[in-house]
Amino acid sequence: MSVQDTSGVAALARILKELGEGEAATVAGLAVKAGVSRTTSFEIIRRLAAAGLVRRDIDGTVASGPAATALGFAAFGIASLAGPAETLLSWLHERSDAFVELVVSETVLITFGKPQSDVALDTPVHDRNGMEQARLRLAWRVHTSQIERQRISADFERVRMSLELHLAEQGTAA
Repeated sequence: MSVQDTSGVAALARILKELGEGEAATVAGLAVKAGVSRTTSFEIIRRLAAAGLVRRDIDGTVASGPAATALGFAAFGIASLAGPAETLLSWLHERSDAFVELVVSETVLITFGKPQSDVALDTPVHDRNGMEQARLRLAWRVHTSQIERQRISADFERVRMSLELHLAEQGTAA
């Protein structure tokens, strides 16, 4: 491996580390934080985006892509849940305007929204053997009415059941 290859791998590692911190950043901002030239940073992000590991939002910020999400889920043995979880939690967030997240071993895998209150709903997601694979959490908006809370709670339960059904169909076990 050449010196240039080694420095490229080191630059990639530093950028991935910065992305892993979870703070929104532009490619230029990542370059500064990672101590990498802007040109190198843009090339690394272009290649990561082509692989689906990152995506660039309309405002130029870089976020993890679907392949990175699947990789995070794979680390916990539930890779097949990545796509369905992202779709279902996005739907729940859009429908409720609440903060929602999926957590495994205290590691947040997916989150939508910003919490405005303490977590109100927190339930395990089990595989077909009854083993807890993740936790689904939701925090209400500040002024959520009782009627809205009932509807959101029912939607929350639908999402939990859908995640468990997907785990059962995929045969995922601990």
